[in-house]
Amino acid sequence: MIEQKKVSMFKNAFDNSGVVVSLNDILFTDKYKDQVFALRRITDREAYNKAKKRMPMFAVSGIFDVRSKNGLREHSGLICLDIDGKENHNLDIGEFIKSMRWIDVVYYAGYSIGGNGCFVIVPIAEPEKHEEHFDALKKDFERLGVNIDVSCRDVSRSRFVSYNPKPYFNPNAKIYDKLMLRTKPNPQICYVNVQTNIERLVEKVVRSGINITADYADWFALACSLRGVDGGREMFHRLSAMDARYDEAETEYQFDAVDANGGYDERKFFEICKRYGVYLYDKNQRS
Repeated sequence: MIEQKKVSMFKNAFDNSGVVVSLNDILFTDKYKDQVFALRRITDREAYNKAKKRMPMFAVSGIFDVRSKNGLREHSGLICLDIDGKENHNLDIGEFIKSMRWIDVVYYAGYSIGGNGCFVIVPIAEPEKHEEHFDALKKDFERLGVNIDVSCRDVSRSRFVSYNPKPYFNPNAKIYDKLMLRTKPNPQICYVNVQTNIERLVEKVVRSGINITADYADWFALACSLRGVDGGREMFHRLSAMDARYDEAETEYQFDAVDANGGYDERKFFEICKRYGVYLYDKNQRS
């Protein structure tokens, strides 16, 4: 049987310090039932997002001095997978949660706060290889036709509390021991003066009025690719503001939530711009 785990819990999306609590006390409480149902009844997207960010959050993968990858004090030995209904249009979330009984490494599965997606908690063999376990799990679920939110690769990824009267729970779940080790990438041609080129290209995107953040996958990839760039936060806000759905707090949260690079580097930014027809140099200047 998996022992009780201690994790960090945060007052809301803007709290980065948190307190230490028992994970099961969060998973099996009805304390937030009324707040969760009230949130789900909000139809205005902006009002929904603001209300959601005021809800408590918890970091399944451990105890953190600061809610960031480098702030991890003690890993819980668990990894949390997020299955978003928007990215899995043909998936019946309720039936999917029930089907977890057939996967012996699943410790818990329940509805997310919004009710349109769910989350799955899996115990892992080597917590220090959190990302390698995540990559392997992502592949395993893809074989089932299920898309996992790549943000969960970040060990500090936190989720909002929810209410689940009938979750799937297996205290005797087996430990997941598969790893996907990254091979050393082939040498790549580097952009000369990358920082300057990124700044120039951001300016070109803004001047063009082209929204390169309309697709969530692109928005997420941009956050990852700009995370390690000087001034990347401001650039991400400027690019996000091109979309009518722009929300300053949500954009700030997304930028803080992603892992630096997160599987992408600066090349991804150039690639997205190119796909939308925005180039560092005009066509008549490029060879």
